[in-house]
Amino acid sequence: SYAINGSDKFLSCGMDGKIKLFKFDEDKASLISEVQLHKRLVTDFKVWIDEDDGTPFICSIGWDFQLKISRIVNDSIEIISNFKLLSNATSIELGIYRKTPIVFLTRLDSTQLSLFTFKQPHIFEISRISLNDAEFSTHGFTPMSISLTSHKLDSNTFIAVGTSHVPYMRLIIIKLPPLDPLLTNLEIETEQHLTSAQVHRGLIIGNYNTLSPQDKYSQGVVHWRNDGS
Repeated sequence: SYAINGSDKFLSCGMDGKIKLFKFDEDKASLISEVQLHKRLVTDFKVWIDEDDGTPFICSIGWDFQLKISRIVNDSIEIISNFKLLSNATSIELGIYRKTPIVFLTRLDSTQLSLFTFKQPHIFEISRISLNDAEFSTHGFTPMSISLTSHKLDSNTFIAVGTSHVPYMRLIIIKLPPLDPLLTNLEIETEQHLTSAQVHRGLIIGNYNTLSPQDKYSQGVVHWRNDGS
């Protein structure tokens, strides 16, 4: 669930792939709107508020190989864009760079962290960061959790990724690549009706074995502390 800042409304998803908008009224939640967001389970979703007009946007992943962008207008949820993934997404995180949303996404059968941005009405993949450059590059794994040092992105932003390694989760720390060239290239490529995602390597600054036990059914979660540790 997600409480929309500055309002008495919140969003919630269930196992049926639907997202629902609720409103608190006299300490009770009443359903305002709902939409079939994904055909199957909604894995996770993030929300950002447009700084210009205050419109809430929803970025979601589901068990249907889709990354979707929706928005809330007049208490109605509208799906406005989708991106077909090669495999199901495992985790998602959202940051804002100079009013531009940057979506971080990992998926099954891939050791890359994908970066997407949204320019109405389309979703574009602007970069892929390799998580398989370091000491354990010969070991197959899936990234399962993403955490940012700050959702306001800048050159000092670091990204923590938790993996599916057993019997203990590994923690990979990477530095955010420069976003200005990626967004500039996107402007040029969209004008020429081309899209390509650059693969970044050598951004790993730490690859650690944790003491967090897990098996193949575990869903690891990582978070930065408020002090940046």
